[in-house]
Amino acid sequence: MRCKEIRDILLTDYADERLSQQQKHQLQSHLGQCAGCSEFQKKIVEDTLKPFREPQKLTPPESIWHDLRSAIKQEEADSYNPVEGFWQRLRAFPVLPKPAFALASLMAVTMIVVLVGLPIKRQAMLNQYLNDQASFISAETDTNGFNESFYDIGTGIEEYLL
Repeated sequence: MRCKEIRDILLTDYADERLSQQQKHQLQSHLGQCAGCSEFQKKIVEDTLKPFREPQKLTPPESIWHDLRSAIKQEEADSYNPVEGFWQRLRAFPVLPKPAFALASLMAVTMIVVLVGLPIKRQAMLNQYLNDQASFISAETDTNGFNESFYDIGTGIEEYLL
């Protein structure tokens, strides 16, 4: 391999640890023979890989945290609007359900109303029908329980036969 190819591999697959065994062997043999590429590899490890493999934990001084908290509180106090604050709290409150839940709830309520309401409506319709029939029969009968006008349909043959 040429030095340019080795340096490309060092910057990509070597840094990501994605070399095959054959590529590792070729890389190691070239680095053993080429001082420039070997120096390039050491520089890459030192400058780009080592800081990510061994990071230092930095902690800012407490005075910075105190100043930052004070600035945030001051900014919140300066920009506080009671009406806007009310609307923000109201939006954060989960009053409105999700659309799927709302649709499912609507369907459930509709089914309950239909299933409970149908027998009640049927019973009311049956009662009305029976009342109509009873009033019709009582209107057509006399005190003996028979009324000739009930059977009269207005034809001459009835007069002849009856």
